[in-house]
Amino acid sequence: MSFAILGMFYKILPFLVWFGSYSKLIGRSKVPALAEMYSEKWQIAGYWFWLAGLLTTSVAALFGNETMVRAGCAVLALSLATFAVNLAKILGHLFHPKIEPLNIKQRHLTPALSPAGGERVGEVRVSSFVSAS
Repeated sequence: MSFAILGMFYKILPFLVWFGSYSKLIGRSKVPALAEMYSEKWQIAGYWFWLAGLLTTSVAALFGNETMVRAGCAVLALSLATFAVNLAKILGHLFHPKIEPLNIKQRHLTPALSPAGGERVGEVRVSSFVSAS
């Protein structure tokens, strides 16, 4: 699997799962951000495993070292395993959405007085629009 495809999976798949599970709950419940749907630590580990596996496999193939090619492929497989862990975490939101109540503090609004004339904010005096004729 190429690096570009893995990168696109980390962008597209969380969005599609988020849209399917949480889009109708915006404003009614607390929903996770896209980055909260997978583990960044697993993603970083997968990146380094993929890079190390690709480098090891390429250099070993260049020198014809069969044992190191197998080791590099094993590291590449390990990078795909880290992706599978994150994939399971993302898909977990599809089957078991993590919805929390929306915590909004209610304010007690009191009418504010403006410094000029004592009218309430938002009120307009009719006399200010009447022209003297």
